[in-house]
Amino acid sequence: SVVGTRWVLTWKVVGGVKTVKARLVAKGYQDPDLQDGLVETSGSVSLRSSHLQVISLAALRGWKLWSIDIKNAFLQADGFGRVVFIQSPPEWRPGDNRRIWKLNAPAYGLNDAPVAFHRSLKRHLLNDKESLKAVDLRLEASNFDPCLFFVFRGEGPAVGVMTTHIDDLLGCGEKDILEKMGKFLSCRFGPVKIQKDDFMHLGMDIVQKLDGSVEITQKNFTD
Repeated sequence: SVVGTRWVLTWKVVGGVKTVKARLVAKGYQDPDLQDGLVETSGSVSLRSSHLQVISLAALRGWKLWSIDIKNAFLQADGFGRVVFIQSPPEWRPGDNRRIWKLNAPAYGLNDAPVAFHRSLKRHLLNDKESLKAVDLRLEASNFDPCLFFVFRGEGPAVGVMTTHIDDLLGCGEKDILEKMGKFLSCRFGPVKIQKDDFMHLGMDIVQKLDGSVEITQKNFTD
C-alpha cells in the first residue's frame, strides 16, 4: 500500500518579517500498518514533572537553563524497521500518480516518526564511548522517566540534567555543559538551535533571572 502526501505551510514572523516554511508530510492515517496495530506510537516525550525537575535544579543550584532544538529531526532517524512507500505530491507531475518513493527515514506525518527519531536520539546520548571521546561527558537515563537524562564527568556527581520531548531538549548544568551538549548533538544531527535566559519551551515562556530564579508563564500561548 502507498501512503498519500500533502504540503503543510507554517507561517512565522522572523525579525519582523512574515515568512513561510513548507514541509511535505505523509497522510499517516492512511498507513495500513497503523490500521493493523503494528505502529509504535508512545515513549518519546518526557513527563511534565521531569520538566519541572530540570527547572527546579537550575534555580536551586544556580545552573544555566537552556533549550536545544534539533532541526529536521525525523528525517535524521536511523530508519524505522518497516517498509513504507509514499505518493509523490500532485505538484510533482500533475495528473500522473505513478511516481512513488520508498522511505529511508520516517517522514513527518507518520505516527511512528517521533518514536523512531527519539530511539535514534537516545542511542546517541547513551553512547558513552562517543560522548566521552567528543566532549568528556557521559549520560545516564533515569529509571523514573526514560526521557530524563543525567550528565556526568566520569564517575563524579551529576553536573547537568536534561529532558527530551521528541526533538526539543530542556536542560541545565555547570557552565560548560551547554556548549559540550550542543557540540555532541551536532556531531550526529548537524547544527542545533540553542536558546537560553529567555525562551519558549513546549508552550512555556521561561525566563531565568540574574539571581538564578526562574519565572514560567504561558503568555504567548494564551494570547
